[in-house]
Amino acid sequence: MIPISRGILVVAVFLTSTPFTLTGLAAPERDSLAHSAPADVGLYIEGRGVADLLLPLIEPQAWLALAELAGQPARLEEANAWRVWIRQGLRMEPAEACRELLGEQFAFVGEGLGRAQDGVVICRPDSEPEALLRRWEAQRLPDAGRSSIYRLANGFGAGLCDGLLIFGAADVPDGMFSRVIAVGEGPQGPASLAEDAVYRGLLARVPEGPDAILFARLRSSTPGAASQPAMAQAAERDAGRSASTSKPSACGAALPGPLHGASNILLALHRERHLLRFSVVGDAPARCDGTQSGLPELVGYLPERTLAAWGFHLDYRNLPGMLARLPERSILRLTFSMQERSGLIARLSEALDSATCLAVGVVEPPSRTEPAPPVPALAVLVNAVQPEEAEDEFETLLKQSISFYGLLALKTGAQVIVPDVHRLEVEGADVGLLDVSGLLAGRPGGAAIAELHICWALDGGTLIVASHLDWLRQILAARHEVAPGLQKTVALSTRPVPPGTETIIALQTGPLADLGQLWLDHFQKTAPQILSETWWQAQRPGRGNVHLGLTVTEASKEQRLVVTAVKPDTPADGLLRPGDQIVGCGGDQSRPNAPRRFATSQPIREIRDAIARRPDARWVDLLIERGGTPLVKRIPLPYFDPIQVLRRFIALGQIFQRVVYYEDVPENPVLSDPVLSAEVSIQTAAAEAATQPAITSSEPPGGRGFLTIELRGSREPLFPFALTPAPVSAPITDQARKLP
Repeated sequence: MIPISRGILVVAVFLTSTPFTLTGLAAPERDSLAHSAPADVGLYIEGRGVADLLLPLIEPQAWLALAELAGQPARLEEANAWRVWIRQGLRMEPAEACRELLGEQFAFVGEGLGRAQDGVVICRPDSEPEALLRRWEAQRLPDAGRSSIYRLANGFGAGLCDGLLIFGAADVPDGMFSRVIAVGEGPQGPASLAEDAVYRGLLARVPEGPDAILFARLRSSTPGAASQPAMAQAAERDAGRSASTSKPSACGAALPGPLHGASNILLALHRERHLLRFSVVGDAPARCDGTQSGLPELVGYLPERTLAAWGFHLDYRNLPGMLARLPERSILRLTFSMQERSGLIARLSEALDSATCLAVGVVEPPSRTEPAPPVPALAVLVNAVQPEEAEDEFETLLKQSISFYGLLALKTGAQVIVPDVHRLEVEGADVGLLDVSGLLAGRPGGAAIAELHICWALDGGTLIVASHLDWLRQILAARHEVAPGLQKTVALSTRPVPPGTETIIALQTGPLADLGQLWLDHFQKTAPQILSETWWQAQRPGRGNVHLGLTVTEASKEQRLVVTAVKPDTPADGLLRPGDQIVGCGGDQSRPNAPRRFATSQPIREIRDAIARRPDARWVDLLIERGGTPLVKRIPLPYFDPIQVLRRFIALGQIFQRVVYYEDVPENPVLSDPVLSAEVSIQTAAAEAATQPAITSSEPPGGRGFLTIELRGSREPLFPFALTPAPVSAPITDQARKLP
């Protein structure tokens, strides 16, 4: 099994972009590849001229990061296997394949976000397609109609239709490859995405002439719908129901701003030299009305070296409800439940406003005795309607929580010394400090972290709580304009951030990657064992306690499991479907790439044992039969390996320098924007072409977000980081001292 062989590099193109120009994407003309994609597709990406900037994504860690995003995690060895797979099938090096096949025009078609294992690449190559097929020694297969079907040397399928090359898994029954080929057969085939009213309606709400687009249908929260997305959506279309009327998806409900609660989303890219400008729209009703304010000030006046900032609005009046969602035996929930009885939580909630910001920075603990990189620090900033009351109630809450913690430690016999709260002045502000650095003593990495605080201050109408006193000092200095702020980073946006925006996100991905690399180098010298993925696998709790989300019937005599249902929003959702027959499961450490068939009449026990001893914690491979065809399906599993995540983030941070996102707040979402005002007529034309109901003007057009990504032009750090204290140089010997 070769992961990402179904076009993930094309997904990568959209993430990095490149200096290319597209014409006609804002209104699907005949040369748009959307005419070759099925109307019910879950993920669609289109662009042109992207070959040059694809090359950084072939770097193994970047390749693995994109594999995770596509829902097909992989191991490092498989990155090299992918190169071999390209050479075998296309007789090309990966770089040549990118330039030749994706340099002119491409599209990627997949089942959905995180479900791109059966994806298809459509491209308009620079060379004659027939000449390429001869070079590849492609084997012509029996076919009918306008399309010609071939098999490549690596077993993959290739189709040729109207000068377009189509790559995909031709042996998957009812797979994406066969669906794309069916669309290319012409009027008698299925409807295309270019005819879909929802797609056209969203495309009409972004500026014309985007360089690339990403369109995605989020998984529905309707039971069973996600198990067979293509068939369910096709049934809706055949019944004459527009996809725009579907229920908000569970995935969309967790997204920010204009995507919150959306069933369909679209991102459009316009490049300005080293800046990538994305317009973000969804089909959910607009939520940001501009009545709430305060986020631009909270984010913009953070320190210049802030690594990550997330400004959002939170209704603190619902704080008791949020606490109730915590696990019943959670210490945090127990602590706050005791305070809730006294009315303290209610009083604190009433004193706070909604504008909130989480900020991650770096500190260099002066008390550390061993050289180590700077330490990440966290702060929470919350505007208050009653500032003094908010600070008083927070301090009372903290002191009572300390008392509760002390009693709990005494009851359990833990030898814990509870520190006292101290007051001091920092940058002209009265600061409360609870030094809990003693909790780090004797713990792994404690000497490098050295310091941990709970410190807080009231600055104007904002309550600031930080994990390190120096981080609080940096924030106060920036807010008082004694030190540079984050305004330059926020100013990367297309236009000024409106005061009433609902969300602001600022990531300095380049510095984050530089700091991460410094920590990896430090671990290599001080704790090399934790860099191994096998070390983290041994530490993971509940190794065999994994739920795939499948309901199966055991066929003992046939040594297989028949899938009868797939639960939405579970690992197997969108990858397996009712009727699939599981005939084997992933191998062990000796054969990690070879799913083995069940060998006994108890396949349920075998699959449980195989999951428990799986060689990779992040996935399990299932060998299934679908329509009589054997297939390997890689099921991603919830698992967090901080070192591997750090490696992937470092790889992407070497491509992106900074990222800024915010939501627009139009005075009149329909009439004030010329693009939006033309939406009704464009959607009506799209609906007529697709024979689907149009999105009427009475429906809210939804919000719009703006995402700006700055490409990293060089390896020079934006902010230099170094070990502190500096490593001591080798001592000078007595003989060396005597030298003149």
